[in-house]
Amino acid sequence: MLNFFKRLSSILLRIFSFDLLFKAFTFPSAILLILVNLLPIYGVIFLNWNPFDVILLYWTENIIIGMFNFLRMLFAQGKSPFGMLSSSLGGGTSGGFAMNLGLGIFFLFHYGMFTFVHGTFLGFLVFPRTTFFLEGDLSGIGIFMLALTISHGFSFLYNYIGKKEYLERNVQQQMMAPYGRITVIHLTIILGGFVSTFLPNYAIIIFVIIKIIVDLGAHMKAHTNVPGYATGWQQLSKFNVNHNTGVDPLKEGHGM
Repeated sequence: MLNFFKRLSSILLRIFSFDLLFKAFTFPSAILLILVNLLPIYGVIFLNWNPFDVILLYWTENIIIGMFNFLRMLFAQGKSPFGMLSSSLGGGTSGGFAMNLGLGIFFLFHYGMFTFVHGTFLGFLVFPRTTFFLEGDLSGIGIFMLALTISHGFSFLYNYIGKKEYLERNVQQQMMAPYGRITVIHLTIILGGFVSTFLPNYAIIIFVIIKIIVDLGAHMKAHTNVPGYATGWQQLSKFNVNHNTGVDPLKEGHGM
């Protein structure tokens, strides 16, 4: 277990470089991302939210991520294998809006099932223990979801549409984009939630900070080029697979 956390901390330090931090504070959507993710920390410190509240809040982010990824899929115009096949058969240079819509609907179904199963699992273990349900006050959930919608919506308009990222993304790549990110993020938060059941509620703040680092890193990787960052993210993506096999992703990264 100690080796697990040592390896995790090494990877996080590789990701969280000063270059990344400096670039993030000059990037409007990254600043907004940080501010929104500070809301759960505020709730834990000043509103007596517990770790299960934080887990619930970040589960709702799945819904917002899925909604905006569907929109990204509709707008995606990058070259794709399906598009090149269509072109070779005389069907134009891309699969077109019909293919985007079809894959978008498939994504909504598949991602919706992922979110539903995840929510059902948490529903038995987590949701009944949140202060939101125990006290009958769901305003915290509503405020956080509104803040997430503003953050993701701004990134969609500013980066994806405004900077014309949609011209470089194909619909197949965009369909798979959310899964790796949300898996790492939610494993971190769920682990933090259950660890915090044996520790004071404030312990969850440590895992929220880790979540912010991972989330910020994924955001910057998607929208900017930060030297040395991509290797760190690839190492973190491999972390859950390799940490029990004796493979050191840090050493592996030097060959990339």
